[in-house]
Amino acid sequence: MKHKFISLSIILLYFTALSIAQQPDSSREKAHFEFAPSLKSIQVDGSIILLAYDYGGSVDIDFLKFTGKNNSSLGTRLGIEYLSSGDFGGGRKSYLDYNLLVRHTVSGSQFRFDAIGGYAYQTRQEISHQSGFKIGLELRWKIAPSVFGMLVKWNKIVLFHGFVGVGLYLGYDR
Repeated sequence: MKHKFISLSIILLYFTALSIAQQPDSSREKAHFEFAPSLKSIQVDGSIILLAYDYGGSVDIDFLKFTGKNNSSLGTRLGIEYLSSGDFGGGRKSYLDYNLLVRHTVSGSQFRFDAIGGYAYQTRQEISHQSGFKIGLELRWKIAPSVFGMLVKWNKIVLFHGFVGVGLYLGYDR
């Protein structure tokens, strides 16, 4: 119940920020943030480190864009991730996460940084499930901008498992 309250609070704050950003400010010529819904990216990615690997697919949608020097935005990420981790003794655990996340992105011509947080529903290989608050960071190096690149990622469902990995992504990235 606590996780649902935290997730609901974050979503409520997010949409409150959206409504504030839409109100014009007569004291300035141009607002710092502008409401401009658009598709940011569609991607599949895979990461690996030691005995763990992760792959998934997601869609990023921007809602607010910063109109200053930085190319940053605030939006959502809808996606699914599969994580499998093992140990040197041969044991293995597998998880499937369904994500509804809030995302802050800072993007340049060669790099993109995402900070994410929100709700994740997780199923396990043992046919059990749990849900929780997920946080994470991603750094992308756009080798072929808008198509393909390298990815360093960290994410964690609070009170449950986490993952750190290095890998590749493929997809549309504006």
